[in-house]
Amino acid sequence: IVISWSCGLLAERQNYSSILLVIALCLLVPLFLIVQFREPLAHVKRKGSLGPALRKLLTPKMLVFCAYIFLATLIMWGGINDLVAFYMSRDLHASPAQLGTYGALVGVGAIIGAFVSGRALDRWSKTHTAYIAVFLISIAAVLIGLTTKISSMYVLAVFWGLAFGFQQTVLVALAMRLTDVRASASMFTILMTIANLGLTVGEGVTTSLTDDISFSTIFWLLSAVNLLLIFALWIFFKLMRSDKSLA
Repeated sequence: IVISWSCGLLAERQNYSSILLVIALCLLVPLFLIVQFREPLAHVKRKGSLGPALRKLLTPKMLVFCAYIFLATLIMWGGINDLVAFYMSRDLHASPAQLGTYGALVGVGAIIGAFVSGRALDRWSKTHTAYIAVFLISIAAVLIGLTTKISSMYVLAVFWGLAFGFQQTVLVALAMRLTDVRASASMFTILMTIANLGLTVGEGVTTSLTDDISFSTIFWLLSAVNLLLIFALWIFFKLMRSDKSLA
């Protein structure tokens, strides 16, 4: 939130080089903090466990989840989220400061969405929470496609951030739930790599579409495609129930 808002002001009053310098300095903060941690020694027998654990990625349940997380990230990250700034800059003629303010408001909404999603995952079933996340993303995409004013985008930014944070929390929680403790880091990394591939593909596809299709049409198209995740989730949770893996 702070970086988005401050970088927007810097871009307008200074230049983009100053933004990169600020970001570089900010990256030193976690570097300083991480060296303060001392991880306790753990004696875990891992011999021969990595292969069987990673082979679980080839089960029908995991393959369906990989398709789900790829498509969900493609739509949410590479599609809607990354396209909004382009839309505001090109069609709504937003200034860097306005883009930074929008990004900060999205961050506020994302915090709210992550908190609400976490509570929902704890109190309700993972199935219902995942379905709600899909509908929130589709609703937000439709509303973004209808928005033609910067002031309206500010209001919508919080709702989009909420939907974004809600869905992101669901994706990560499910990915963590599916990882095998014998190779938890490796499995989680692979799942997040698949998610990043979705982001990359989404950016390339949606940005290229702007040459021939209006932003509004793209947002509505992404909203409709996003609803297909309902079917992927239905299959996924059915497979989860069949092997009694979901609490």
